[in-house]
Amino acid sequence: MPHPERVVGMHFFNPPPLMKLVEVVAAEGSSNQALAATTAVAQQMGRTPIRAKDSPGFVANRLARPFSLESLRMLGDGVADVATIDRVVRLGGGFRMGPFELLDLIGLDVNLEIARSFFAQGGEPERWRPHPIQERLVAEGRFGRKSGRGYHDYSEEREPDPELGIDAPTLDPKHLAKIDPAAEQILTRLFAQIANEAAFALEEEIASPEDMETAMKLGFNWPLGPLGFAELIGPDRAADLLEELQAEKGEAYSPAPALRRIISSST
Repeated sequence: MPHPERVVGMHFFNPPPLMKLVEVVAAEGSSNQALAATTAVAQQMGRTPIRAKDSPGFVANRLARPFSLESLRMLGDGVADVATIDRVVRLGGGFRMGPFELLDLIGLDVNLEIARSFFAQGGEPERWRPHPIQERLVAEGRFGRKSGRGYHDYSEEREPDPELGIDAPTLDPKHLAKIDPAAEQILTRLFAQIANEAAFALEEEIASPEDMETAMKLGFNWPLGPLGFAELIGPDRAADLLEELQAEKGEAYSPAPALRRIISSST
């Protein structure tokens, strides 16, 4: 039987030869000595280790939840179509891929199982509830790139994004108006939910603020970490928007109890 104090997890990212991030996962009884030794091993492998609490999704996958789920809610609300949301997130948000492109790459069926697992393991919080759109597309056999069609149709090549001279990520209304009339609404909702998930994660102490930033920049190639996005939108603006959406749409927008305080003190 292994000694509990010597049990430590190492979560690598795919593809392992290219991805530098390693989450060093502390079990309930993991000793500081074992955690330090595992961190040193990761560094000797040429990786960048961060410390993660043993919780659903660890750090990076947990903090990435709003990227797809809020985009699906905006699609369902009719804020914009798939192509527009992806384009706004690329051009205004500074992400290399839009949320629906990423879902198509992962596979809608795979992502749906991940979403269901998160929802169950997390105690079924509304903000993690799988979206009916994804359920429907998977039922129709639209799995993404591997099936030729998901949110996008891959029988035709996508036109390249125009060069608009935007320094992304930004919430500057003048710049966002160049992309689409819905761009500001799309990005404020997305950034508010990213900030909110970061606040929940900080409350639960799943990782340090510094490790949370590193996780998203290295694990998902985000242009900013979640606290960077929180600073960009401003915690008060994020909380105010979430409270408005909560009143209109329900508990998926419930602000973390300490969103304003924790985010402000961590950025």
